[in-house]
Amino acid sequence: MSLRVSLIALALAGAWPAAPALAETMEAAVADTLLAGRVSGGPERRVVALDLRPLPADIGRPGKVFVVAGIPGVVWVSLIGPNRWQLWDGRLESLGVFASRTALAPELLLPIDGLDLSPLAGLQVYAGYQANGGELHATLIHTETGAPQPSVSMAPVSEAQWDETAVRKVLHTFAYGGFASDQQIQAWANMSPQAAIAEILTFQPTNPKLSPIADSTAAQRANSLAALGEYWSGEQSPLPTALRASYRLADWRGNMRTAVQALMTRGINPVPHRIALWESNYHLAINEDVGVSRLQAVRHYDTILQSMMAGDSYQTTLAKAAQTAAIANQYKHFRNVWEIKKGVGTFSGNEDFAREFNQLFFGILGTREPADAQPRPGAAPGEDSYHEVVTVKGTAKVLTDMLCGTQWTCDQTEVVFGTAKHHVNPLEVLHATISGGTAKEKLFALAEVAVRHPESEDNLPAIVIQGMGDDSLSLAELGALQSAWKAMGPNKNLLAFLRQYAISQQFHNAERVRFRTPLERLILQANLTTLDQREAYIRLYDASGLADSEGYAVFHPMHNVFGHMTGSEASLSADLFRSQFLRSTDGWWRFARVSAEKPWTDNNLKNYASDWRKNWGALLPKGANAAQAGAWLWQRYIADGGHQFGNYERLTVYSLLARGVDPAVACTGDGKGGTGTETTRVFSEADFAATGIAGRCLAKLAAEPLQLWAADVKVVDTANQNVGQAINFIAATPYFQLEKGRD
Repeated sequence: MSLRVSLIALALAGAWPAAPALAETMEAAVADTLLAGRVSGGPERRVVALDLRPLPADIGRPGKVFVVAGIPGVVWVSLIGPNRWQLWDGRLESLGVFASRTALAPELLLPIDGLDLSPLAGLQVYAGYQANGGELHATLIHTETGAPQPSVSMAPVSEAQWDETAVRKVLHTFAYGGFASDQQIQAWANMSPQAAIAEILTFQPTNPKLSPIADSTAAQRANSLAALGEYWSGEQSPLPTALRASYRLADWRGNMRTAVQALMTRGINPVPHRIALWESNYHLAINEDVGVSRLQAVRHYDTILQSMMAGDSYQTTLAKAAQTAAIANQYKHFRNVWEIKKGVGTFSGNEDFAREFNQLFFGILGTREPADAQPRPGAAPGEDSYHEVVTVKGTAKVLTDMLCGTQWTCDQTEVVFGTAKHHVNPLEVLHATISGGTAKEKLFALAEVAVRHPESEDNLPAIVIQGMGDDSLSLAELGALQSAWKAMGPNKNLLAFLRQYAISQQFHNAERVRFRTPLERLILQANLTTLDQREAYIRLYDASGLADSEGYAVFHPMHNVFGHMTGSEASLSADLFRSQFLRSTDGWWRFARVSAEKPWTDNNLKNYASDWRKNWGALLPKGANAAQAGAWLWQRYIADGGHQFGNYERLTVYSLLARGVDPAVACTGDGKGGTGTETTRVFSEADFAATGIAGRCLAKLAAEPLQLWAADVKVVDTANQNVGQAINFIAATPYFQLEKGRD
């Protein structure tokens, strides 16, 4: 692991601005000595070994070696082992030891792996030693100037930067593309960023500008996955009869299909559902594989969803999620009780969720703040930290008398908060007194304390944005997020924070990259390809089933309570890349089929949608040629203003749109696969010169009109199929596997 990755990971675990004493400590140590220190190594590994030479008076004495790295004003870390960095607050007593020596040699040569310094402008690396517990001697061994860094501010982009591409990037990230018309997207682009984002990102059940209402009954039930499942699986369902049973929430994958369908239904606001899906599968994850029931999972999702829609503060939403039967069943704290036996109060149960309520929900590890990481004042020798002894154990008692069935089973969807076996007296947690007559009351009180804890203030914004917006936050980006989060004061408003981020220079920064999970990629592709609600209801592009086939099932997180498969993990999977590639090649028919007639479909579709026909002509600019249609499709699916739509991409897209064939066929021989066709032809850069074979072919194909508006139905079908083939190609490119800022 490189220093860059370690620094960012540790910062996410609890970075803080460097203590004022830090610079003084190191500067004083450097000024105190002419200690020799240097780094060596090639360009790929900038620091291979540390060459440290102690002062003559210290040679032969026992000593400890230290290595410290960081960016002033952002974060500092100390090296405690091979590739192991821990956060440092600038105090000598908390400085991690890299190596110990019984006798300091005249020259210490110590290998240090993974110090990739080049990406971190402003990084400083110090090395030093302390002989026999005496004075610290250190020297600055490296300062990284690096390239100028792009803006990472949370300030909004300018109105000039806020355009159609910027709007589409927001829609792709927070609404799975949404269902707004091109005209509405342009209208948002013409507004100020602040005015537009207030219309785009809302937590209301419906948002007709983003998701025009096509099914009023679904729209009326948009605030509840349970209500939607009941509707879609019932007799009044608009879905084909053969598909309705698959939406029964208590049946296998029924809740997954319902959750995905909610994100693909015009009339339902996709934004709060997108966030509820992330919360219930990542940040506040529950797992059916460990016994959480399907209906408990739905109730957990709905609790989060309805809290957001009610306008609750973020800490209230987290507190409500902590009270669900799904969480109680996941961690088994429904068995926690406080009983008085012979006049003595006794706790029985586990501390699992007591620890994760603080750590996973609020980002409080209890290892950073000295008051948490050290034993409590007056503690007996050998006692563990305050966090473990007081906070965790106190939280476990907060969670007493929360039944969701019996004391030994949790089979209900609601928790009953009792008093008979609850620790009704106030409890100390996080250095505060937590009062309340039931676990419910205490959890609300504790959430208000937890959200103001210094670790939570630093970590929660990173958890949210790294979960939904950026895989690799730089330290400067993290600092800007933390500042914006803290500026909200004690009542954290998730919607306001996401709105600020979505129009910020940081979000639209070219360095921002987030890889999509299989489900995100498939829902986005399906939403951009369905032209009306009927196509979504007949399940033309089955995002739920396809994601399941790629090993991604909603409410079955890969890492249990630590969340589902991340986009970064998906990006490293050869199997997932192969799956997407084969779906666009061998399985081309799925997104290219145009009617319920063979050979474009299957018998099931023919049985319940026999009159269906694809009609891209209703959406594409009328009369468009291959160049115009290609640019429109690229912007719709990639949303980069055509930045990555280069010669190779354009040649392939134009060839598929105009001829329905690979460019090797369209550009060689007779252009139709006949005499002289070079089916294995690979075009070089030189071929794209104006007089080259690819350059001439590109110009010719660009001007060819699409036949989407022809009188002959068969010709129109072929033209629609060609559009589907172009979509297959675009979706198979690396650009569709990730989201990124503005190039």
